Amino acid sequence: MSCPRRVQQKCLSRLKVRAQEGNPDPKPDDKGQKEGQPREEGQTTAIITGAVSIIIGVLYLGLVQFMNVRGGELLPPPPEAYDHAFD
Repeated sequence: MSCPRRVQQKCLSRLKVRAQEGNPDPKPDDKGQKEGQPREEGQTTAIITGAVSIIIGVLYLGLVQFMNVRGGELLPPPPEAYDHAFD
């Protein structure tokens, strides 16, 4: 547990009191996890999934930009292409 220097004595005294009470480690608060605690499996999965999602999105936008830069105009097929479609 890291404490700022100005409150180090208070921090040490609180830890001593907790140790005497049989609770040496403080419980994590609702703000997040304490330093040194491993992430839960769900958190790691969420981070990896989010990163993969962002990478796929950026690649998709890059592909669309590349296709637009090529300048190829999309035209409908010629009428002759429909002659054999409805036979």
